Formats: sequence, C-alpha cells, structure tokens
Amino acid sequence: LFRQPRLVRHHPVPLVNTMKPASGNLILLLVCFCCSCSEIAACKSSPEALKPRYIGCYQDKEGSPDLERLAGGDGLGTGRVNRKLCDTLCRGSGNRYFGLQGGGSCFCGDSYGRYGSVDESSCDQNCRGYAEEICGGEGVNSVYEIVLK
Repeated sequence: LFRQPRLVRHHPVPLVNTMKPASGNLILLLVCFCCSCSEIAACKSSPEALKPRYIGCYQDKEGSPDLERLAGGDGLGTGRVNRKLCDTLCRGSGNRYFGLQGGGSCFCGDSYGRYGSVDESSCDQNCRGYAEEICGGEGVNSVYEIVLK
C-alpha cells in the first residue's frame, strides 16, 4: 500500500537548508519528503561523512529476503538503482542497512546476514545505468551500513 505524497502549495520549502550555529559548525537540515518519513534529520556538514559503509556480499533467499523491505527496483533486478539512491530510500525509512541485488534492486532492513556471507566474487553485477558501481549479484546483496554521523 503506497501513500501519495501531500503537496503544500502555499509556501515553497527548500529541500536542503543550511544554518551556521554559534559553534561555527555548518549543519545541514535535510527535510525528508518520502511517504514514511515524518521527521527532520540534522547532521554535520560533510556529505562524505555520511557515505554508507560497505560491509560485504551476503546470500539472499527468494520469498524470505535477508533485508526485509524492497525499496527500489522491482525485486527482479531490472530497475535502475544505485548506492546513493538506495541509501536515500532506506535512510528516509529509518533503516540501518541496505542491500543492492541483481544489478537493479534495493532492499532495506535493520539486520542482515541471516543466510551468511559469500565470496566477494559473487557480487559481480554492475548497477543498471551506473556501470562504475556494483549492485550485488544473482541472489546476493552488496550490503551497506547507513552512516548517521
């Protein structure tokens, strides 16, 4: 069941607002406009500091996925997702981990590894439309930790 995003027409709101507090640190206020997000996340400056941390290549199981929620793509690996998009989708839903699978699917969850790790060579498929990135493999996830600070 998907909720339609609610549009507010009376005041345009920027997606990213920057403020400089008394301490001198730049703070980014990221306003989340996805259907399951109702809070504002504040995080310290550098976008590089929030880059997801690669954990490894992990086995998945059809019908009972290791990472519980399909967030992007179609679950068949035919969508166009990459690391940044998957991170954004799963972060906005409050998850701790995400996995890219089959070259075009994004899964989110708060735990991983239920079926064990596999050799890195199993994560061998480029992200569809993003040839410089690996998006898991057939039945395996490239798993990342969502970095919050």
